[in-house]
Amino acid sequence: MFRIIFFLLLSFHALVAEVLIDTYTSSIPLRDALYFHEDPSGTMDIEKALSSTYSKLPEGSPNFGFTSSAYWIKTSVSFDAAEKEELWWLSIGYPLLDHIDLYIINESNGHRVLTRGGDLLPKEELEFEKRYFDFRLPFKENTTYTLLLRVKTQGSLQVPMTIKSNNDFIFNQQIKWVFTGLYYGVFLIIFFYNLILYLYTRELNYGLYLFFISSMAMWQLSLDGLGIIYLWPNWELMIEKGVPLSTSLIMFFSLLFGKVFLQTKKYIPSLDRWISLFMFLALLTFLASMFLPYHYTIRAIALFTLIVPVLLLSAGILVVRKDFYPARFYVAGWSAFLLGTVIFILNKFNILQGYFVIKYAQQIGSTLEMIFLSWALASRVKLLQDDYIMKMSSINTTLKRRVDQALRLARQKEQVLIQQSRHAALGEMIGNIAHQWRQPLNALGLLLQNIEFAYQEGALDDRYLARTVEKGKRLTQQMSQTIDDFRDFFKPNKESEIFHVDAALKTVMDIVGSSLNNNQIEIIKEIDHDVCIKGFIGEFSQVLVNLINNAKDILIEKEMLSHKISIRIASKDGKALIEIEDNGGGIPPQIIDKVFDPYFTTKEQGKGTGIGLYMSRVIIEHNMKGELTVENRDNGACFSIILETAPCTEIAIAQPQ
Repeated sequence: MFRIIFFLLLSFHALVAEVLIDTYTSSIPLRDALYFHEDPSGTMDIEKALSSTYSKLPEGSPNFGFTSSAYWIKTSVSFDAAEKEELWWLSIGYPLLDHIDLYIINESNGHRVLTRGGDLLPKEELEFEKRYFDFRLPFKENTTYTLLLRVKTQGSLQVPMTIKSNNDFIFNQQIKWVFTGLYYGVFLIIFFYNLILYLYTRELNYGLYLFFISSMAMWQLSLDGLGIIYLWPNWELMIEKGVPLSTSLIMFFSLLFGKVFLQTKKYIPSLDRWISLFMFLALLTFLASMFLPYHYTIRAIALFTLIVPVLLLSAGILVVRKDFYPARFYVAGWSAFLLGTVIFILNKFNILQGYFVIKYAQQIGSTLEMIFLSWALASRVKLLQDDYIMKMSSINTTLKRRVDQALRLARQKEQVLIQQSRHAALGEMIGNIAHQWRQPLNALGLLLQNIEFAYQEGALDDRYLARTVEKGKRLTQQMSQTIDDFRDFFKPNKESEIFHVDAALKTVMDIVGSSLNNNQIEIIKEIDHDVCIKGFIGEFSQVLVNLINNAKDILIEKEMLSHKISIRIASKDGKALIEIEDNGGGIPPQIIDKVFDPYFTTKEQGKGTGIGLYMSRVIIEHNMKGELTVENRDNGACFSIILETAPCTEIAIAQPQ
């Protein structure tokens, strides 16, 4: 009879308990089995709390919004799971609670167990480091317990509670860590993706977006408690005020990023001023969060974070209407973020209930926002790249046209300088003509005298006359050839052609040979007759004339026993080598690097123009793609010309006899 009464009492006691844990229980949310009592002063102790009147919580997650009061939350649990020998846990799935005192009261013997928690509790007093607040429950079979929880915080006070078996607790922890890892993995991927693009492009938008992502990460780490555990466990400022500080930074960098990315000053100047104003307010809230109590700043920031996404979304929509294509992704991203933010803020003010949906809606919204903003950045960079390519193409076209024009002008100037160089040598050339004509003119004079003597002597017969006339013709032809040589030398070249190097040298020697002979200058030749090059034969001949005349002038200045100019033409490794060397003692070392400079001359004023050697280098290096150098050797200076050889089989003129 006693056993029956005992079991009836136990059954009755289980019926009056709010929560029954039996063999089949693994997890029980407590949202429908909770009673609360508000303590506005926050001074109530456990004894007074036990005797106070409690009101039943409405359905949904326990959410008291922003409040400075302490709340006592009570429920009773009947443990009737004798066959399940495992730990049980009370999990509070909200990390932003400053102070938590949990009293576990055994109704059968009145024994109390006190466990403390909260993000302001010193680390050494925590039972173990954890992301949320989880408390072990010392349940015994066939026993009823009263769970009395005192909670106080400076921000939004939410207390979503669940009793879990050990297996269910471990499983849910693993699920949470998987989703947390995925979420922060997306953060890292987006961060490093944009970091690489910033380092590659140095685009300001990527740099601002990196600051925005970083502030978002800091806010999320503060919100879910991971920052307190792993990053700033001993940093009191971040432990207490990490959420408002990071939220202020999010607002500032999101506004700054939107201002620069959307080019609001250009497209929507009226709204740009509002964005600048809210940027200033964001900095003020950041400073205020550092010095003012948490419960003052968090309310203002919560409302502020509802206005900023609306402002940025409106700016994006207005810029889209200006046909700025990348702003479409921007609008999509901020729409997702705004939806998550609105749900989150309404939950903070206890307007919208439900913790799980609220929490993950915000995370999903922020993830979509970061992805869409990354697409917006990529689209903007692509737009800038296309615009850059178009501008560069236009610039290249214009530049090519200008370069072609400049090259034509340069070529014309070179031709003018070449002509000036030739004209500068014209006086000397006339002297050479005089030297060339003096001998045939003297011979013609003698022929005329002979004809006169023969006529006077009566010896002017047909045979004598024919022989004398033939000699006169040969002399006039020689003089005519001299005129042709000089005429061809001064005639501009029209087209490039292949020619023998020694053919050009022969023409030059016909022109300057008499002048060299008159000055008793010996010419020593070492010539390979099978060396051909391609170019303008007139210009190349001008170079030879300049170099030979330059050597002649040096030798005339020096008082030496013998004057010699050595001319060598050879072929080596596919290159034609032409060397003109004198025995005049060489060029002073201090000026040898200046001899090819335009208008540089060592001759007396009026006797040298200083453009001969300069134009010789221009002709060889620019027009014929070769090299013209000078060096001092044992006896004098040696000018060397190096050019690409050409096949003599394609020669356009006859080899000289």
